[in-house]
Formats: sequence, structure tokens, C-alpha cells
Amino acid sequence: MRISASRVHPLNSLSGKEKGNDLAREHGFGNPGYIMDVASCYMRMNYQDSATHYYNKALQDIITSDGVILYGTSVAEIMAFFSSTQNLEEARKCCMLLDDLQPMNRPNNYALAKASFFEAFGPQDSAIYYNQQHLEMADNVYGKKDA
Repeated sequence: MRISASRVHPLNSLSGKEKGNDLAREHGFGNPGYIMDVASCYMRMNYQDSATHYYNKALQDIITSDGVILYGTSVAEIMAFFSSTQNLEEARKCCMLLDDLQPMNRPNNYALAKASFFEAFGPQDSAIYYNQQHLEMADNVYGKKDA
């Protein structure tokens, strides 16, 4: 019998993600992706302080490794999180990192993250513009549902 992801308790998932992150770092294979997994688990459980801690940690790892192009999707996810929690300083830092990328290097979720930034901090016409950009770029109904 296959267990669906929705049946796994978030704490069990979190425990596995934290152990994976610790093990990878112990053997020199740590990367921001593992930290993002932990942050996402905390976010889904509404533990905002813990999610904020791990998103900040992931962002710091991305910046120190010059990995903004490689982890652009993660930076956009972090920006959307900080926008949703009204953390203007951190959201703006992510926004500037993504804006510095050449347009062809920006992640697929760039427009959606920018829309969430402007929805949180204004101006609203910019939020509408980036939501429209996201709708035009999304290639299926699942991608369009978030705009």
C-alpha cells in the first residue's frame, strides 16, 4: 500500500527533513535546498518564527555561495514568504537579488513573487501588473491558479 504525502504527519516530515539537512552538512553536501525543505515544513505548520529562521539561513547560504542564479526559485519563494509575513526588509533584499539577474536568468516564479511583494507593500497597480505577467507565462491551469 502506498502512503500519500497528505497522510504523513507534518512533524514526521519535518523530522526527516531536519535529519537529512544535518546529515548532508555533516558530510559536506549541505545546500540551501535542504534548508528550504525545513523552512517550508515549518511554514506549513504555521510556526512562523522557525520558518523565518530557516528561510533566513537558506537566503544567507544562497548569498554567500553566489547561488542566486542556481537557487533563484528559492529566493523567489523566500521573498513571497517574507512578503506574506510583512517583513519588508528581508522581502526587499530578495527582490533586489532577483531584479539584479538578467531577465533570461530569472526563475519561473519571479512574477508571482513580485506580485506578492507588491500586494503586501504596494503599489497595487504593480501587483496587478506582475499577476498578469505570471498569467501570461504560466503554461497550465495549475500555474495560473496562484495569480
